[in-house]
Amino acid sequence: MVSLIRQNLVGLICVPLAFALIGLYLALSQTPIFRATAWLQLDPKPVNTVSEINEVYDPGYGSYQYYVTQSLILKSRKLAIRLIDRLELENVEEFSERGPNLAYTLKTWLGMLPFMPPPPPLDAETSDAIRERVLARVQEAISVELATSSTLFQVHFDSRDPKLAADAANALADLYIEELLEARLEIYRKATTWLTEKLGTISGSLRDAEGQLQSFRDSADIVNVGGSRGLLEEELRDLSERLREAQRETTSLESTFREIRNAGDDPDALTRISALLLDPVVNDVTERFLTEQNRLQTLEKRYGARHPSMAEARASLETARQSYLAQLQIKARSIESQYNIARRNQQQLANQVASVRQRLKELDRKQFEIGQLQREVTSNQQLYDLFLSRFKEVQNNSSSAEVNARIADPAYPPTKKHKPETAKIALIAGGFGLIFTVLAVLLKELLNTRIETVEDLEAFGHHPVVGVVPAIQPAKKLDKAAHYFAADAKTPFAESVRSLKTAVALGGFGGKLQCIVVTSTEPGEGKTTLSSALAAAFATNDRTLIIDTDMRRSRISEQFGHKRNRDRQGLTHVLNQMCSFEDAVVHDEVSGVDILPAGAVPANPAMLLDSDGFVQLLDKARADYRYVVIDTPPLGASSDVLHLSSHADAFLLVARSHRTHKSALQSALRQLNVVKAPVLGFVLNSISLKRGGSYYGYYGYRY
Repeated sequence: MVSLIRQNLVGLICVPLAFALIGLYLALSQTPIFRATAWLQLDPKPVNTVSEINEVYDPGYGSYQYYVTQSLILKSRKLAIRLIDRLELENVEEFSERGPNLAYTLKTWLGMLPFMPPPPPLDAETSDAIRERVLARVQEAISVELATSSTLFQVHFDSRDPKLAADAANALADLYIEELLEARLEIYRKATTWLTEKLGTISGSLRDAEGQLQSFRDSADIVNVGGSRGLLEEELRDLSERLREAQRETTSLESTFREIRNAGDDPDALTRISALLLDPVVNDVTERFLTEQNRLQTLEKRYGARHPSMAEARASLETARQSYLAQLQIKARSIESQYNIARRNQQQLANQVASVRQRLKELDRKQFEIGQLQREVTSNQQLYDLFLSRFKEVQNNSSSAEVNARIADPAYPPTKKHKPETAKIALIAGGFGLIFTVLAVLLKELLNTRIETVEDLEAFGHHPVVGVVPAIQPAKKLDKAAHYFAADAKTPFAESVRSLKTAVALGGFGGKLQCIVVTSTEPGEGKTTLSSALAAAFATNDRTLIIDTDMRRSRISEQFGHKRNRDRQGLTHVLNQMCSFEDAVVHDEVSGVDILPAGAVPANPAMLLDSDGFVQLLDKARADYRYVVIDTPPLGASSDVLHLSSHADAFLLVARSHRTHKSALQSALRQLNVVKAPVLGFVLNSISLKRGGSYYGYYGYRY
């Protein structure tokens, strides 16, 4: 961010300043507007409050909503029209003149051209259009403010004429007070008319309600509703108690009745019904039957079954048994009869209870209707009394209505202009200019896809920026970068290459670096220039060999002042065993660097770089030289460089400022990471010294 600000510092200063000057000029060219202010006080309550109006119509004196409403009334169309009529503002040029017409102005400018016809004159305006324009401008000139924590209003009026501004502010305050007084008098008049009409209506409603109440009492033959209801409630309680007793009796007989019905004519089944056995008569017969049975058993044990007395005992037992069964049947019929009587009694009592309840409901309905009629009579009577009382009060107090507003301080012609605010406009314009410039810079930075600064390179991950190299001036010396480096050690280019040499020498991966590969993403990024200059820097102290592996576009020889010659022996000839390593190497006297040119263009350069012969060549170079610099084809143009990942000690990835694309650099890094190439870092090339900045300003001096 600091670098971005430094790069665009001139724009960030000049553009806001230009905006501020334009704003200042526009402000000074405008006609000054003066503002006059009249102070208007609104009391929380009117001086003479009329209670009946407050109850019927309460404007909410003293509340925030009330004051907001009054401010809107002050700016209303009605008061503005009255102000125009009172001060005859339709005759004031400030409010009646036509405003600028953009379309007509454009036609006028076009009419100045020789081949364009002149524009027709503007159509004459109607009086209504003129009045509407005056009204709109007058309403725009009016503003109202409520002073904080007070009941004072500031009534402002803006005008080119200070005296007119003061007259209009005072006139508007007077018109507002008159409007309040007229509004209150109108309220009294309408209240009196409405109360008169309402009294007549309510009086008729009261008479109708009283007549309906009396007619209903006569038709329903009601004397005392409350007493009749008490008798019916007492009767209902008595019948309900008797009904519950009958229900309990019916319930107690119902189970025995069902057992008797199930037994039918079976005497043995009747003997198993416990309710029949509990009857005293049945109990006596049962004891006699049991006595005869015991007597028969005793005689049988004493005399035997054939004794003459046994016949008499058997006859007595049979007689007792028949009497026992007959008594059970009699008792069963008695219980059936009792059950039927209990059910009929229960049904009769239930019907009586229902009848009494129905009579109670009917009585409640009549009582409800009477209550409704009685309430209607009462409400009509109360409403009539209320309106009659208010009517008398309004008649007595309508003449004493007063408003709750007064002018606390009239407006005076102002001596200082209100607008335009020159300093404020200039400041705002400068602020807009600054915002515009910042947005433009950010947009430019956002849309920029090229590498420009060290921060752009550092954003790519874990690899550092090991060198920053300025552009060679003049550019024609690019073809002999090694000689340019060796010829003048005081140039920024030479200093930056020596710094890069130091960074490479000290940046070994756990040991000393010997074989350094210099590559880039695309052609034209300065890879060959930088590799030849770096080799020349190493050669100042140590024996150095530079190998040109860019067999398709070989340019290393040109960097050392040698003409390009594809027939010259080089790397291709050594790997194809067409010559020896020593015969192919060329020594440059100016820089002290030994050069192994690319040689002839082979059919498949990648195969040669991946061969055992190339490995043996590197081993020999390592044995004979302290540093071996390898110039490779760009990663974006060829994958040849990837075959060197297992043979080199370090890779330098060159990016050219304002040319290398971030996406291309990202793709190159991915390729190198796939083959696990030992990337030492980035080198930012062709930084412009004229742009300034902390990354290349250090090299901008000379010894």
